[in-house]
Amino acid sequence: AAFGNLGTGQEANWLKRMWAERDAAAVLPPGGRLGEHLRRWAYVHEHFRIPSPWQRTLYTRVDFQFDGWVPCVESVPEFYERLPIKPPSLPGDIRIKEPLLDHRGLIYLKHGEPFAMLRPAQVEDIEGPVEEEFIVKDRFGLLTAEASMARSSIWVYWIEGAWRVLSFRGSLALGGHAPTTLSSYVRGNSAVWEAVAQVVPAYAKLASRLRVQEGRLVPPIFPASCEAEYRTALKQGRADANLGIDTDSDTPPIVKPWNAALQFFGLGSNSDGSGRALVTFAIPVAQLHVDTLASGSRLWSVDVRMVAYRASDGRRVDMDTTRNFTAVAAPEGGLLSGHFEVPLDAGSWQVALIANQRGDSTSGAYALRRQLVVDGGGPLTLGDIVTGREGQPNWRAPDGPFPVNTLGTWIAGGTVELWYEVRGLNDGDTYRTTIEIVPSERRLGDPIRVATDDRAAGPVTRVRKAIGLDRLRPGAYRLVVTAEHNGVRAVREQDILVVAGS
Repeated sequence: AAFGNLGTGQEANWLKRMWAERDAAAVLPPGGRLGEHLRRWAYVHEHFRIPSPWQRTLYTRVDFQFDGWVPCVESVPEFYERLPIKPPSLPGDIRIKEPLLDHRGLIYLKHGEPFAMLRPAQVEDIEGPVEEEFIVKDRFGLLTAEASMARSSIWVYWIEGAWRVLSFRGSLALGGHAPTTLSSYVRGNSAVWEAVAQVVPAYAKLASRLRVQEGRLVPPIFPASCEAEYRTALKQGRADANLGIDTDSDTPPIVKPWNAALQFFGLGSNSDGSGRALVTFAIPVAQLHVDTLASGSRLWSVDVRMVAYRASDGRRVDMDTTRNFTAVAAPEGGLLSGHFEVPLDAGSWQVALIANQRGDSTSGAYALRRQLVVDGGGPLTLGDIVTGREGQPNWRAPDGPFPVNTLGTWIAGGTVELWYEVRGLNDGDTYRTTIEIVPSERRLGDPIRVATDDRAAGPVTRVRKAIGLDRLRPGAYRLVVTAEHNGVRAVREQDILVVAGS
């Protein structure tokens, strides 16, 4: 839509800016992301073309008879209505009537090569290409679930910091010759879920529960699809499928992702040249290669590359560094933690970072923040809320050491330390501060809100506060800080994760 609304002569600059932003998001040199897109384009048109697309012009949606026919699994027609059967096209392009690629092709274009492709063996595989008239159909002429599962596939991706599981089946709309159609959830027996659990351990519990049910001599009153674990996986699977449709992944192809915590904070102001990004990291040493020095000490070397991109003018800032950690033994807690700062001008930046070890491009850590805002000046502004925890590595804040929490988690009943800057007020001005902790789920209770009247110390007021977590259950929360003065408001937000602990 944005491209279609451009004025004459603006197309070239728009395209250059779009690909420059995606280069930066993927931590690639200029032109790298476009090259990857063209590789994907060639691949999908070779492997995921729809045979005889002109015979499928009457279909307005994919088959959805699978959902709703299974007990406790409600149908989701709105999901299937959103599936992109037809490719994007310009107005008047008659080729829109012919869907050229199946859903595997569209997902591959968006997200690239999957981490894993799993082929469930629930029914006897059919060797070679199968003409659709030989595919088993029900009395309504629809492809049966059994025949569909004969042509099924599960793709596992690492997208936006988490594993995503996408399931494909055959359908008459796009072809029963292959797993052509994205499903809203993964359906199958314990063997299917055990295969998924080999890649995504979170599904191991579900696989175990299904295996117990299948081993019973007397069938249970409720089928496996009514199990709580199954319904949880169903909900997650549908969320993964929606994410697969809605996003284009710029995640670098990391085969073995580290279980690392990476955080970005936008600090300072353009008015005094203090604008910068604070980057923190915590990396498990168990996932790293370690060298032994002549002294007997151990050496961990980590390469870090960060790219910041400002969409307003296309400015790009690159940073490359290598961090070396030495110790007699592995650090307490098994984590390499630290931080660094990168100067940035005012504006809204997209910041992406990739970390790996020299000689091993298959494993590493990646993080992307779409909007990191550096203050450009104004009557009242806030910097990002830097969160800390007692006993963590000290960050050299402008007003003294601050224990920044590089891991981003807090034990229930503990305390979260806050550091931030209020700018734009005069010495002695009174302003109102409201701190809210908003739970991500209803089960975690109602939001908690605390308001105070505070006094500015001048053009820059550096604030330190502490919030007790005694009333919070383990779970994910959003910390929201609002400052108000003479009708002007400034708001910043930060995620916190509360975990159970002794």
